[in-house]
Amino acid sequence: MVPEWQNYYLDKFAKDARKVAREALREGRAVIPELEKLRWRIALYPQAGSAEANLRGKAAALEAQNQHHVRWVAKMDTHTCEVCRKRNGRIYPIHRVPPIAHPHCRCTIEPVDT
Repeated sequence: MVPEWQNYYLDKFAKDARKVAREALREGRAVIPELEKLRWRIALYPQAGSAEANLRGKAAALEAQNQHHVRWVAKMDTHTCEVCRKRNGRIYPIHRVPPIAHPHCRCTIEPVDT
């Protein structure tokens, strides 16, 4: 069975690959060289898995402490992506914490008393 985080990133990669292929065809460029530019993302999946495992471990630990909600906390600076900016400060039920947005994500979660 494939872990949920892997499915998320594989789906994301497939969506990006379709987009790149459509754009290349529309602009009259060769598709294969454009798709090869995406290969670097595959190397990042293990890093994404590590960050995702860390996030899930923290959520499990908070749940074991009877926490039912968490706040998404992004490191806000010039390197913060749009997804992380939008999630910053949002409160999620412990069972609905979204996956990390990307490899090298610096976000975390913290307990919230509701």
